[in-house]
This record gives sequence, structure tokens and C-alpha cells, in this order.
Amino acid sequence: MDQLEKRYNKYIIMSKLWVSGCSYTNFEWPSYADWLAPGWDEFENLGAGGAGNRYIFQRIGYLISKNFIKPEDTVIVQWSAIAREDRVLTGDVGWSTVGNIHYQDIYPEEWVKKYFNIIQTSIELISNFNVLELALKQIGCQYVFLNMFDWEVDKFLGEPATPASVHDQIQQWESMGFRKALKELSERCLRPCIEEFKWDYCEEKHYVKYHNSLKAQWDNHPNSYAHYQYAHKIIKPHLKVPYLKELEKKEYYDSAIKWTEYHKDWDKVNQIDKDPFPPTFTEDLKYPSEDCLSQHDTLDYTNNERHIKYIKPNE
Repeated sequence: MDQLEKRYNKYIIMSKLWVSGCSYTNFEWPSYADWLAPGWDEFENLGAGGAGNRYIFQRIGYLISKNFIKPEDTVIVQWSAIAREDRVLTGDVGWSTVGNIHYQDIYPEEWVKKYFNIIQTSIELISNFNVLELALKQIGCQYVFLNMFDWEVDKFLGEPATPASVHDQIQQWESMGFRKALKELSERCLRPCIEEFKWDYCEEKHYVKYHNSLKAQWDNHPNSYAHYQYAHKIIKPHLKVPYLKELEKKEYYDSAIKWTEYHKDWDKVNQIDKDPFPPTFTEDLKYPSEDCLSQHDTLDYTNNERHIKYIKPNE
């Protein structure tokens, strides 16, 4: 079906892919969502860097309330970490999505200690997860739920790179049964999670540049090739894709390789002109260190009962 037919044949039902998530859905290079997009008539990537689960839920929930999502549509919800805070701040009209609450420069440390609690964000996640699932079932559209990283693993609470600094809350959180409850929630998402899947595809360092005042820096997100593979090996088998042949064209595979190779080259990435976009970070923001990341990388996940074996990339 060519574009002219799609546009002028009023009897054709248009299919749309809606996706909400964090930077594991919308980032500096194409994500799994972008690689799936050619399989539908229309595509909307609602992901936002640093987004927590309140934002992710609200974006889809609002669309449902306005009857924008139709039975012929497809919805992908990529849930995020629980140590995150999403708000529309005073004077703003858009969401402030700052990522890990302990590595940001919007909320003062005093505010975080007094008002932020992972018990609240866990309750919100469990509630929103179930409410959204019921709503999407009622619409009759196809949908899948993903998660960035399994919430029950150690003290990461779904954050792939940095353990949450909420050690005084963990004991009460566990005693109330939230680790077990969120483990059950993880198991209702597609397996494996995106972070776990990427481990066999991201052995080499890759880089991003957020603003011209900053040099290119090492990044821990899944590269575009890992996203491509996740889209095809993990998500695609669970969906009926309207234009499967279009989705599987080799040109998209080749493009994923090119994106990934480009971002392995620090010199090329450092030359990217990021103006006129405003700075994403300030100088006094606490960056997650390689020490934090090494804590994540050295944990023994392979013996964990939830570790899923999957097809490794071709050599």
C-alpha cells in the first residue's frame, strides 16, 4: 500500500504506534521504538530523558482520557526506575523529568530527604501499571509493557547505572513487601528487560554530547544496534505488525549499525553541534561515576532465577 492510497482511501483504518518511556525509549540515537515505527502507519514517541513512572503513566493515561488511542492502535509502555520524581513545576507547562532523584540539580538535597519516599513511588507504579493494563484491555488495542531494569535487583530499584541513596528507606520498603511485589511486576513485563538484554551488545564504549559547552562523554545507554535487536527479537514476536515487510527491510538494520559505529568514535561525537539546544546539565551536577557503574557491572546476575537466556548477536 503506497502513501497515496493511505492518504486518500477513507475506508482504510490507520494504525498508530504509541510509545511512552524514559531515555531508554527516546535518546540521542534511534531506540527500539524508532526501529519499530516503520511497521505502522503513524508513530508517536512520547519518551523523555530522565522520566519516571508518573510521567510515563500520565502521557498514555491522558491520551486514553481523550479517546486518542483506538482499537487498531498499538501501545508500548516502557516503565522506569522508582527513585525518580516527575512534576510540572510552578511556571512551567511541560514536565520536569530529572532522572535519578539523587543525581540531579532541580530538587535540593533537603527537599529530597524530607519529601521523597520510594514507598510512595512503588505504590504509584503498582497502581498505575494495573490501571493502565485494564484501560488498554478495555480499548481492545494490542499493547506490551517493558521495563528499563528489574526493580527488585539489589538497591538499584530499576535504575541501571546508579544505586539509589535511600538506604534508610530500604528496610521499611522491604518489610512492607515491595521488593516481592515489584519482582512480580517485573515478571509481567517482556523478558528480558532492556538493560539485561543490552549486555551482549554493548561491550565497547560509546559516547554522547549533550551541549557545546560539554565535551563528548562516555554513556551507559543501550546503543542503537542493541535497540534494533531488542525490537526484533523481544518485542516484535509479541505484536501483530501491520507492515511487517517494511519493518524488516535491511536498510534499517544497516542504519542501526552505522548509528552505533558513529557513536563509538569520540572525535566524531565531540564535533557534533548541539546548539541552539539549552544545556542539559550544570557544572555542579553530580555525575554517576564509573565506580557506581562498576557496582552494577560486577553483580552476579547470571545465577539469578530471573536471568533470561536469549539469542546473542551474530559474530
